Amino acid sequence: MSSRREQILQAVATALAEVPRPDQSGYVPVYRDPSQAQRASARYALIADWTSETVESLTSDRDECSLRLTVGVLMVDAERQDETLDQIITAAHAALMADRTLGGLCSAIYRRAASRDTQVAEQIHNEVSQGYEVVYRHKANDMEAA
Repeated sequence: MSSRREQILQAVATALAEVPRPDQSGYVPVYRDPSQAQRASARYALIADWTSETVESLTSDRDECSLRLTVGVLMVDAERQDETLDQIITAAHAALMADRTLGGLCSAIYRRAASRDTQVAEQIHNEVSQGYEVVYRHKANDMEAA
């Protein structure tokens, strides 16, 4: 079995896997690493991974964790497509917040800061990222169990 943090990340990826592609049928692919999306030559991609985690010991046998996640939309196109990026990140947010406990893995998900980045090369690489805080608990001596 994997740590509670990894279980949460897998549940996030599962929730995001239902985000529809804006230009055709199917779903926007989900990756943990932007380089995976670039290698796959994906026009649209969702990137979901954790950035930090804080831990507070509640009792001798319980820890409460605050996991910071970033969910980003990466889009490669000949021009800047703000409306399309917004459509995808809005759908991703709705998918993630549909079950704010991720099937009972956490006690809450909170939306945090957003950011935007554009890089111009042969094609324009646009990214909009949304930060989230996921609060969960696990046993102090077992990072797999709640």
